[in-house]
Amino acid sequence: MVSKQTIIMPDDKGRFGDFGGKFVPETLMPALEELESAYKKAVADSQFNADFAGLCTTYSGRPTPIYHAVNLSSDIGGAQIFL
Repeated sequence: MVSKQTIIMPDDKGRFGDFGGKFVPETLMPALEELESAYKKAVADSQFNADFAGLCTTYSGRPTPIYHAVNLSSDIGGAQIFL
């Protein structure tokens, strides 16, 4: 029988219980805290989430949809270029 484990989230200091957590060089802590703060702000922003979902759909991963290269089409002189 498999026991059901509870998922434990880190506390405000990033620790999982008495041990475990963020163990990085002290000089990196300010950058890590800044990154964590920016991440929390971004996840709460609906516009960011919409932009991110759009990029995941149209830019990253494979296959990507066909893209109308408007600027390249106008530079060529009328031919409609799709990438």
